[in-house]
Formats: sequence, structure tokens, C-alpha cells
Amino acid sequence: MREFSPLSVTDRSFIIPFLKNANKQSSEFSFTALYMWAGIYNTTHATVPSASGPLLIFRSRKEESDPYAYLYPLAENGEEFSADEAVQIIADLSPGEPFSLWGLSEQQAGELRKAFPGQFDISPVRSSFDYLYPTSQLVLLGGKKLQPKRNLISSFKRLYPDFLTENITAENIAECLKMNDEWCVKMGCRHNAALSEEKCAVHRTFYHFQGLELEGLLLRAEGRIVAFTVGEPLSSDTYIVHIEKAFPEYKGSYQAINQLFAEYVQEKHPDLIYINREDDAGDEGLRKAKLSYQPVSMVEKYAGFFNPLTRP
Repeated sequence: MREFSPLSVTDRSFIIPFLKNANKQSSEFSFTALYMWAGIYNTTHATVPSASGPLLIFRSRKEESDPYAYLYPLAENGEEFSADEAVQIIADLSPGEPFSLWGLSEQQAGELRKAFPGQFDISPVRSSFDYLYPTSQLVLLGGKKLQPKRNLISSFKRLYPDFLTENITAENIAECLKMNDEWCVKMGCRHNAALSEEKCAVHRTFYHFQGLELEGLLLRAEGRIVAFTVGEPLSSDTYIVHIEKAFPEYKGSYQAINQLFAEYVQEKHPDLIYINREDDAGDEGLRKAKLSYQPVSMVEKYAGFFNPLTRP
């Protein structure tokens, strides 16, 4: 049996080429996204030898009783695997055991249905669809549909004319974590498992902010941090935002940090024309908020479950 190892920041330099050469807009191809949630989903990785070089495999499961969920195998040169090849590689790692393939694109899901008719239960996972926006759209917020966003930003600037922005650095990370913990309490994380898990994921990310080579911006008003956001380049044309927090009592703070960070991305990474704001995790409030920014498209994802014990 191939040995799988927990994800560590020290693995990043080895793993990044596999993810970058895949050149996907999906958050599953971000090392940070995988790492920040690895403590919750017990994400591990292994390499498998092949004629063209090592293949990288990720798998996870939240509970020990759950079947393993695998990402499609990744080749360092960005080579795409057929459904037959991918399933054979995964099946060899889980002989006789049920497993699922997650983060599948619509094309991969179609190929899987065609190659293994009736053998996989395949369905879209709406809660994991990523929201994709043109960077310029988040900067300009033009048009009638985004007028409410512009109004809220104007309100924020009017109510808090002393507001300041700062890049997130080692010197202010502790303040960001303090603000995050206060936000979590306000939102009721003591009685909400998902928010509590998110708090842990945010801490895990900030503890290795430099090692993960992340970028971030914070917003101060009335002398305190009222919002912050964290992201990084994802692919040849897309930037990804991993974290965005704001105190809702500071009217317009969410909209302000969103626009200010889009301006930062546009200035620092002019070649990246999209911003991936990740998924909504099935939260209706978050879904409504992300849809209100008029995404240009969704990065759709599918899951395919295979149980050899119930298949012919």
C-alpha cells in the first residue's frame, strides 16, 4: 500500500509545480486551499511512479468511517489523464474499497460516465462551485446591478473618513487573528461547527503566511482592524481569494475591503484577469452575497462515488 503523508508547508516547493502546470481555475489546485483545510479534512498526499515521472495524489476524509475522496492524479508536466487511467491509478491505491473522485470538472465527469457506464454515482456539488469574476468588474463595480455596492462603499468612506489600509505582514498578523476571533464570537462560532472549523483553518493559514507566500490587505477604522482579506495567484489568468472577514456593524466594510483588494490585485498582477472567490460551502447567506457581485461564471465541480461491493 502506498504511504500517504500529511500536508506540510515544507512540501510546498515540491507540490507547487504539479498544481501550477495543471493551470486550472479551481480552488482545488491551490496549495493554500488544500493546506488550510487539511486539518479538518485530514488531507494527505503521496507520489506514484510512472513511465513519464512521479504522479501526485491527494486524498482526504473527514471521519475514519468515510471512504477516501481523491483528486484526479496530477503529473508534473501538466499532462491530463483519461478517465480509464485515473480510475486505475486510484483503484490500485484502494483495492476493493469504495472511494470517490472529487473536484471533477464537467468534462471529467462526462468522460467518467462514458468510460464506466453505471459504475459511478456522479453528481454536481453545488456547494463547492467557485465564483469567478473579472478583476476589472470588482474594481469598477459598474452598472445598475452593482450600484448598491458602490453606495455601501461610499457610506463606509463617509462614516469612517479616517480609514486606512495596510498590507498584511508579520507585524500585524496577530491583530488580524485577534479580529478574526472576535468576528467568530460575534457570528456564533461556539454553537456553529462550520464556523469553528473555519476559525481553525484561518489560524493555520496565518501561522504560515510567509511560508505560503500569501498576500493580504487589512482595513482600519476608528483605530482598529475592521476587515481583512488574503489571497494569491492561482493560474496563468486567475487570482484566488482564500479569506475575507469584516465586522458587519461597520457599514460597507465588506464591500470596501472587496474593492480595495481587487484594486491591489489589478495593480500588482495586471496579467491576471479573473478573481476566484472560492465557494459558498452551501451557506445561503454567503451564496446570496457572492451571487450579488454578478459572477461571470462558476467553476463547476462534480463528485463520482464508486463502490466495488455493489457493482457488477
